[in-house]
Amino acid sequence: MRASSPDPKQAKVIMQLAKRTSSKYIQIIFSKEEYGIAGKEALLDAAQKEEICVAQTVEAENTDDPSKHTGYMSKLRQYRYAKVVVVFALPFLTRLIMQNLDKDMESREFSFIGGESWAQMEDLLTTNLRGSITIAQKLPEITAFAEYFKNIDIQTYENPWLQEYFEEIKQCYVPKSFQKKNGQKCPSSRLGDSIKPDLWVTFAIYTVYSLVHGFHDAVTSICKDLVICTDISTPAMIAKLKEVKLDIYQDGNSINVFDSNGDGNVGYTISQIVRNKSLLYKEVGHSSDKGIILSRPVQQLMTYLNFTSACPNEYECAQCRKQFESKKIAQPNSDRTTIFYSLVSGASVLGLVVLVMSGYLCRQVRRRKTQKKEDPYSTICPRDSFIQ
Repeated sequence: MRASSPDPKQAKVIMQLAKRTSSKYIQIIFSKEEYGIAGKEALLDAAQKEEICVAQTVEAENTDDPSKHTGYMSKLRQYRYAKVVVVFALPFLTRLIMQNLDKDMESREFSFIGGESWAQMEDLLTTNLRGSITIAQKLPEITAFAEYFKNIDIQTYENPWLQEYFEEIKQCYVPKSFQKKNGQKCPSSRLGDSIKPDLWVTFAIYTVYSLVHGFHDAVTSICKDLVICTDISTPAMIAKLKEVKLDIYQDGNSINVFDSNGDGNVGYTISQIVRNKSLLYKEVGHSSDKGIILSRPVQQLMTYLNFTSACPNEYECAQCRKQFESKKIAQPNSDRTTIFYSLVSGASVLGLVVLVMSGYLCRQVRRRKTQKKEDPYSTICPRDSFIQ
C-alpha cells in the first residue's frame, strides 16, 4: 500500500493530456531500471487505448555519469514529426536527460510532457524548455512540520545525520563537527530556510498517520478492551487502513487515503513552464476520476509551443495502424474460447475417469491368486507398473 498513485494512473493522465493537445504521434524516453521500464509499459498500454502512436522508445542508462547521457537528440531527430516527447525516468535521470537535450535542441524543435519525476523541478526552468507540460502529485504543505524543523538548532539536536545535511547545504561546518570538511564555520546553527521543499514529505507524513489510525481502529474493533489479541490479522489491518480518511487537501473534507486496491487517491496537478518576468511552473489543470480538467483552453496552452503531431507518410502511418490493430487481435472470439475450454475440460474429466478405472482394475487383477505365470502383454497392470 502507498499514499501516492500507481504508474498506470500516471500513464493514463499523460496520454489523456497528449490526446487533448492533439499529440497523435509521440516518442518516449524512459530510464533503464525498474521504475522507468514499468512506466514505459504503462505508457504504451495507455497510448494504445487512446490511439496515440508511439514512433519509438529511447532508453536512458541508470547512471549519474553525464557522459552516458548523450545522443538523445540525434535519436529523437530520426522521427522529427513525432515532436511530442514523453519523459518517464527517475528524478536525477530526468534532470540529466533534459539538461542534455536542452543544450543540443533548437528552439521549439520538440515539445515535452514530463511525468511526476519532473514535476516542478526548478533546475529545468530554461528557455528551451518553455512551454513544456508536466504533471505532479501535489498536496498542501503541512506548515507545522516545516516550522518544527526550521527552529531546530543543530548544536543541540540529537539526530547526527541532520548536522551532515546542514553542513552540505550551507557548505560550512558547525563547531562540534568531527570532519570539518568545508572551509568556513557556519554563521548560525539553526536550520531556518536550509530545508529544501520536497513534494514527497507530505505523502510520507500522511502514510504514517494512516498506519497509526488503521492499527488503532483494527485493534479497538477486534480486540475491544485488550491491547492486542490473537484475532488480529494482516487482512484485518489492511481492511482498516483502506477505511482511513484524512483531510489531505486541508480543505475541511476528509477523504480515503487509499483506494480499494491499496493505491493512493491523490490526483495529479498539471503545470506548464511559462514566462512571467521569469520562468516558472504555472498550474493549468488537474486530473479527476472523469479525466483531466484544464483551467484554460487548449489553444492557450499551445500559444508558445505547439503539441499537435501526426504521422507524416504512409510508411510511418502503417506502423501506427499495426499498433492499434494489435489491440483488436489480442481479444479472441469469446464464443470460440468458451467452446475450446469446454472441450478441454471434458477431455480432462474423461481422462481422470479412465485413470481411476485402470487403477481399480489393476488392484483387482493383482489380488487374484492364480498358478498361471503372469503374461505382461495380456495383463492390464503388469507387476512392474508404478501403481501399487
